[in-house]
Amino acid sequence: MHASNRFFKTLKTPASVQDYLDSIPMNHEIQDDTCLSALESVRQNHAHCIEGAMLGSYILSLHGHPPLLMDLRACAADDDHIVTPFRIGRLWGCLSVSNHAS
Repeated sequence: MHASNRFFKTLKTPASVQDYLDSIPMNHEIQDDTCLSALESVRQNHAHCIEGAMLGSYILSLHGHPPLLMDLRACAADDDHIVTPFRIGRLWGCLSVSNHAS
């Protein structure tokens, strides 16, 4: 098992996955638009909205959650956003990486 996957297996709750996502520096895409894979975001140690959503979805999938992404479309004056929804029992939640300070 890859070292990253061993670490990801320790993130047993969505809250612990969100805490991990919050610790990753923002990908400011200085040279060009990017859409890094989940593991490439880990290797490069940065992620923006979709990259963080894919990473969160991947980590949750290691714990039996279906790998889901939701694209939230915005008006022209705002940015779209992508989140990782998850369900525990009858309740839904989502993971998110913000493109700005929360």
